[in-house]
Amino acid sequence: MGPLDDTMLVKTSEMRGVEIDEAHRIARVEAGALWIDVTAPASEAGLAPLAGSSPDVGVVGYTLGGGLSWLGRKYGLACNRLVLESDERAEELLAPLRALGPEMDTFAAIPPVGLSRIHMDPEHPVPAMSDSALLDGLTAETIDALVDAAGPDSGSPPLLVELRHLGGALGRYAGGALARFDGEYLYFACGIPMDPAVAAALEAHFAIVGAVLAEQASGRQYLNFAERPTDAAAFYGEETYARLRRLKAEVDPLELFRGNHDIPAAG
Repeated sequence: MGPLDDTMLVKTSEMRGVEIDEAHRIARVEAGALWIDVTAPASEAGLAPLAGSSPDVGVVGYTLGGGLSWLGRKYGLACNRLVLESDERAEELLAPLRALGPEMDTFAAIPPVGLSRIHMDPEHPVPAMSDSALLDGLTAETIDALVDAAGPDSGSPPLLVELRHLGGALGRYAGGALARFDGEYLYFACGIPMDPAVAAALEAHFAIVGAVLAEQASGRQYLNFAERPTDAAAFYGEETYARLRRLKAEVDPLELFRGNHDIPAAG
């Protein structure tokens, strides 16, 4: 975040009120609400918010950072809408897959709130180091190289290395500075630095995986997954970043508000 001299931190953790307007499919949340505060009552109403993979992520920060949900390929980024899907439509979509005779059929109807914990993210503070990148695509050779570097029997120190499929509605422009993903896949890896040796091993392995994915990397980053110093232009693209700097100069010329990936006012 850079220097924080003369900075005031405003905590909103006790502002967790949520109202669900079932008729209009709108959730109104207070500044400190977590996604589990929304998904639980919304699920009871048959509504599925475009929440992320962790139930204890704040709604406001997640949404302002774009918001990548399990339903994003169809419905886009989380700032757009709440959605309702039917069991009949789900069965229709799964029919071609089940016709293939899978060895194990793990598909089943679950309430929307069930998506909050499908990724099994910890729901309490955990020390972690991570790496991420947006990818333009993936070749079969890259996938094989990634499995060799981070798959079973690789000795890979991260807890997880994953690729999230983007595209679909996530790639279509819908207005705003973070309206779409400029990439087909999102790479994310993380591990727990239990001591300096493990921290060094994680950094070294992130570099190995980064080299494997280098040819497919778009040069862009996803704001909510970038947990190390990053040029903020990588989140928005040069043209949008310049527009945001001009806007910052208009509404906050003294730069009273700071972000973890700060946008300086245009000079």
